[in-house]
Amino acid sequence: MLNTAQGSGEPDHWQTLCENRILFGHQSVGSNLLDGVTRLIPDLPIHPCDGSGADLSAGINHFRAGENHKPVSKLEHFEARVAEHDGACELAAVKFCYVDIRASTDIDALFERYTTTLDGLIQQFPSIRFFHFTTPLRTLRPGLRSRLKSLIGQPIPVCEDNIQREAFNNMLRQRYAAEGALFDLASLETGAPERPEYQFGYRGTKIRALHPEYTTDGGHLNTLGATTLASALLDFLAEQIKKAP
Repeated sequence: MLNTAQGSGEPDHWQTLCENRILFGHQSVGSNLLDGVTRLIPDLPIHPCDGSGADLSAGINHFRAGENHKPVSKLEHFEARVAEHDGACELAAVKFCYVDIRASTDIDALFERYTTTLDGLIQQFPSIRFFHFTTPLRTLRPGLRSRLKSLIGQPIPVCEDNIQREAFNNMLRQRYAAEGALFDLASLETGAPERPEYQFGYRGTKIRALHPEYTTDGGHLNTLGATTLASALLDFLAEQIKKAP
């Protein structure tokens, strides 16, 4: 029986995660999520598979996908890893990091590349249930410099970046949410539904951001954030397994 350190009180709900193979490409925020998973379910197998050649095992098989700041490299790496294992898993996903999308990112081109890559994989490997992550957000760390920039009308980079991240995330929501294949990490990072959604005012509008209670550095997840979001991820993965081909 699966050993749950804490969580939903429904260990059987997550039992299938030990019996299926999940392939997950990510970087640092993904590692935060997996740390949370380990706290919640110490007995859930989590296998690093950065090297090539090893067979995938039951549980979560994860690798550091591509390079940060180069989201296309993550898609290329993920595509290669799925092909390398010849579709030998039930679920698979690659997650971008907040550094992959900035105010200057051409999100239309990136979204086209993302959907083209995933559509190709879905066609090539119909036995895999591919799922998707929204891109994580950052929070505005309080400080005199940011307040002064706001007062004199200068752009605040973290605000501009979050606007672009959410624009990309909205594309993902429109494409994948209806089919139940989207883990909306960005929305959960704002605190919803556990607490009021975290926003801040910027140039006459409200910008959603990572809840400050979930982070110590403004971008990565602390213990509270990682555990809270990991619980939601485990529930989501259990539902994905039910929908797998």
